[in-house]
Amino acid sequence: MTLRSYIFVSCIKLWNWATDKCIQTKHRISDVYHDVSYYIQNKHHTWIFPNDHTLPLPASHISNHVPAKWTYASHELNYIGMETPIQSYKLSWLSAKISITEEESEKEFDFDSFMAKFRVNTTPTIVPKLTMILLAWCAETKQWFSANSKIHFHIIDDEGNEQTLSLFADNNCLAIRNGKISIREYVVPPHDPFTFYHA
Repeated sequence: MTLRSYIFVSCIKLWNWATDKCIQTKHRISDVYHDVSYYIQNKHHTWIFPNDHTLPLPASHISNHVPAKWTYASHELNYIGMETPIQSYKLSWLSAKISITEEESEKEFDFDSFMAKFRVNTTPTIVPKLTMILLAWCAETKQWFSANSKIHFHIIDDEGNEQTLSLFADNNCLAIRNGKISIREYVVPPHDPFTFYHA
């Protein structure tokens, strides 16, 4: 290799290295700008519920338009559809706990502190499913569970009745009544606490 060829190849290597470093720096600056702008706009705590999707996605990780009807941020589940008027509703429950059974272990979580601040901004005819309320709680508390988990809400409703709602069986049990989100009708517990004996 001649000296001229060596210098030419070295210059090309240097040019490629400098170009690569400039591109990397540009991407890092762009990422930092993106993260800071989302933080300033408070979108780092915003979650998007894409249509026909199982889990919410953080808004800070979505760069294109995602069709969605619900968002969650700062204890507010917001309906973003075309229907109006939008009103704010809270859950009518007096108290609630969530029990999660994964494999053979069961954990209970307090839902009361979340429920005290939680609001749903929607129309009177569009009510979120029980799953959406659970996922809003998961996003707020950063608690996530396996898809195979058995999840139950143990609640005391606005009439003082103790009820157990299964996330699978009672997913569509909510309705808006008297300006609050409540259970559509009394849910019969999964087992009958009374046993009748006949002689």
